[in-house]
Amino acid sequence: MEEPNKLDEQEKQDKQIKQVKQDKQDKQDKQDKHDLRILLAPMVRVGTLPFRLLCYNYGADLVFTEEIIDKKLMNCEKYYNKDLDTNDYVSMRDWAVVLRINVC
Repeated sequence: MEEPNKLDEQEKQDKQIKQVKQDKQDKQDKQDKHDLRILLAPMVRVGTLPFRLLCYNYGADLVFTEEIIDKKLMNCEKYYNKDLDTNDYVSMRDWAVVLRINVC
């Protein structure tokens, strides 16, 4: 009587293992199909360049600038930075660069 129970348990385990393997394969197929990317969204106070480079080095495919407060941009002037080939948005209050965008 014990042997049929053991066989039933073994069959259940085999089915579970097959299901896990199938789920993993389905997930991989979906990733291959859609070519999913790891994105680092804009964040307040942690979107500095060193942090974004660290995330990029650890596998992020695309990183954004830090989140910008729109009121800060309203008080900025746009300047072209020849040395860096960037558009810099500089605050008129303290002459700090609020946003720097690479010119493509």
